[in-house]
Amino acid sequence: ELIDRPVQLVDPAILSRLGPGGLLFIDSTHTVKVGSDVNYIVFEVLPRIGESQLIHFHDITLPYDYNPAILERDLFFWNETALVTAFLMGNGRFRLLASLSMIHHGDPDALREVFSWYEPVSQNGGLSVGLGHFPSSAYLEAGRRALDG
Repeated sequence: ELIDRPVQLVDPAILSRLGPGGLLFIDSTHTVKVGSDVNYIVFEVLPRIGESQLIHFHDITLPYDYNPAILERDLFFWNETALVTAFLMGNGRFRLLASLSMIHHGDPDALREVFSWYEPVSQNGGLSVGLGHFPSSAYLEAGRRALDG
C-alpha cells in the first residue's frame, strides 16, 4: 500500500503492522532535524515494528556516514546513515541483513555477479573519484520485542 502523505502524519501503528515478512520501504529526506521524517521513522516507527518484518532504507552509505558525491554535487549533509547506525549499535532486536554500499566497498565482484551491468564507482576514503554505480540500499530485519515473551 502506498500512503501518499508525509510520514509524520501517518499513525505509526499503521506503518508497524506489516506482518511477518512485510516490507516497509523508506526513501526519506535523509536529514535529522526537528520534526523530520527520519526522526519520526527511527524514534516512533521502528520501535513498534513487529518480529520478522523487513525495513528497506534507501541511500544508506555504510561504512561511511556521508554520500560519496558530497563534494561533487549539491552540498547536502544527509545524516540519516549516522542515526540508523546509532539505532543499530547495541540494539539486539534489529539486524542488518544487507548493505549494498558495504558490499560495494568490500566485494564489488559479488554485486557484478548479480547485476551484470554494475560498474562500481571508484572511491577514495568513501568519496567518489570517477564515474560508475554506487548502490546504497540497506535492509534491516526486526526480531522479537522483549515484551513479546
